[in-house]
Amino acid sequence: MKKYFNLLLLFLSTQIFAQELPLWKKHLFIEGEILYIDGKLSINDNIRQNPLSDVWSISGNESVTLSSSGLSVGSRIELFHDPTKIGFSTGLRLKSFSHELNPNNKYFYYRYYQYETQTKFVRINNITDFSFYVCIPVEIRYIFFHEGMLYAFAKLGAEVGTPLYRDLEIEYKNPNTQTDYVKITIEREKNFVMQSFYGSFGGMIGKEGQLHAVFELIVPGLFTSSRNFDLINTTSFYGVRFSLQIPF
Repeated sequence: MKKYFNLLLLFLSTQIFAQELPLWKKHLFIEGEILYIDGKLSINDNIRQNPLSDVWSISGNESVTLSSSGLSVGSRIELFHDPTKIGFSTGLRLKSFSHELNPNNKYFYYRYYQYETQTKFVRINNITDFSFYVCIPVEIRYIFFHEGMLYAFAKLGAEVGTPLYRDLEIEYKNPNTQTDYVKITIEREKNFVMQSFYGSFGGMIGKEGQLHAVFELIVPGLFTSSRNFDLINTTSFYGVRFSLQIPF
């Protein structure tokens, strides 16, 4: 009986030590990203255009320039299937968005009241639309190249978020002309949930089973709806992401 027991122990020991690396690996990602937002100015009809130009664009015109950007920090947990080189991850991101409307000269005229033949304008130096979101991403990653310490991958992702804080600030040319009607005409009903889809290509460097530095280029992602902010009707975004991949 003892002989058979020893043979069983020997068999189990050889099987354990003959096992390959686990099929599934776990990674923790600590990340930060910079985003640039594309879209259309939502209040263009209320801004008096320069009589020399009637051209509007997100980057600027003869009257105003709209700039939109975002910053993000967060973390994700990934389950990575080693044989297929495919990973699935989710986590939490905190995002801040800033949209600034600035005059190409010293100020611009904003129409805040119109009824029949009566129209009222006010001179404005700057309008800033700021918001802070908490978001949950879901991503799938495929590593298609690995040579030594270098890796390359492609990724698809989706994200949902909800605002924690919103603020609209208006700087008037003459503080004495400040009126609540301006903010009322700019603020609008917005989506409670912001949704987007995106892809990215990136690379990492690091030794197998150790810390990796990761860089990603986010190809233009798409917002599923445009009414996420006051100043801009969002359409798409792109950006860069830097992260650390930590095995555990």
